[in-house]
Amino acid sequence: MKYSFPPFFTPPSFIRPRPSFGFRMATPPTQATYLPLVEQDFPQEHAALAQAFQTRASWAWTQEAREYEPPNAPGEQRGFRWTYTSTLPTRTPSSLTIVLSVDNYFALHVNGALVHAADPENELWDAFAFTVPVAAGTDKTVVALRGINAVDTAPTLRNPAGFTAAIKVSYQGTTDTETFVTGPDMKWVGESLLPLGWEAVDFNDSNWPNVVVFPTQLANSIWVPDRRKGPTKLFVASGITGGTNSSTSTTSSTTLSAFTTAAIATTSNPAPTQARSTTTVVVAPSDSVFNSSGVSLAPAPGLTGILLGFILLFTLWPRSIRRIY
Repeated sequence: MKYSFPPFFTPPSFIRPRPSFGFRMATPPTQATYLPLVEQDFPQEHAALAQAFQTRASWAWTQEAREYEPPNAPGEQRGFRWTYTSTLPTRTPSSLTIVLSVDNYFALHVNGALVHAADPENELWDAFAFTVPVAAGTDKTVVALRGINAVDTAPTLRNPAGFTAAIKVSYQGTTDTETFVTGPDMKWVGESLLPLGWEAVDFNDSNWPNVVVFPTQLANSIWVPDRRKGPTKLFVASGITGGTNSSTSTTSSTTLSAFTTAAIATTSNPAPTQARSTTTVVVAPSDSVFNSSGVSLAPAPGLTGILLGFILLFTLWPRSIRRIY
């Protein structure tokens, strides 16, 4: 439809015809990945790591709303990050070996590259183990974990969520290693709103709060040690493919900042004995904000403002012009 105005009338700017521009939504770059991994029996050389995981690693999660008594949480996703920074020239990481369990399931990234995709069939009592190389010259190494708490069949406020991990850092040019376990001395941070690129090395997580580490007695009453299994398989990566630069272990969050993701945990008719959930990923422009359940927090269109604008327009027009219409 074309606009038609009297020759002596200059319409307000908000109703003037505007030139049309082609618009195309940008798409995020191909995600860097360590996949595929090679499966092997869990080696004896990592026995001390498995022992540390079983005996020393604590369970942790984000701080939840007041109505959720720890370690209970909503049936939603949470994002967690742990950053290792090398401060000595002789302490340049060459690889990470990670052992972890998550209630209920998880996705894992190292330096922005995918190590393990979220799989609702993962068993929370099992321990998963991965070894991934770290690019030479890397002075900061980031482990990013997306934990998904399944929607349980139990009462809503009685749905435990947690993760536990032990990480061994191996260094270049030496047989020395260092082991870190979840607990007060290992600084993990966690958040519920996860912008796309949150797993990247250069993502700014300085405003993310520290995770809540559950007391051992409380955790053992939920995740009974006798039911937990140690790792029996090790999944080994040889290198990174894909991403904006597959020769390094970093994925730029700058190129991803035009998007926001929200994972929505939804019940998929779980069996009475084991609740499972599926995850839907919503991708939207960065000015669209979602909560952890995927509900848009953006305001509704300003219909009231449009109506007031037209009222003001006809009020201010000279009467002679109004008679024409």
